[in-house]
Amino acid sequence: MDLGAGKITFHNLRRNAARLELDELWGDELSEMMREGDLDGDDALDQMEFCILMFRLNPELMLDESHRAFQC
Repeated sequence: MDLGAGKITFHNLRRNAARLELDELWGDELSEMMREGDLDGDDALDQMEFCILMFRLNPELMLDESHRAFQC
């Protein structure tokens, strides 16, 4: 993440792909993922764009998180 801007660039994503369990993706696939997630066209993902993209790529995340949110 570009800490100054608070956004994820392609280079950040490529460098941290393994931490996000995306290490099996190649550069072209990561580029496509960035294009898909970049809703405002600034060539970076802000927090909301990143969250939307992760939920779209892995819908189970939403189920897991919603169960946690409502656990007492």
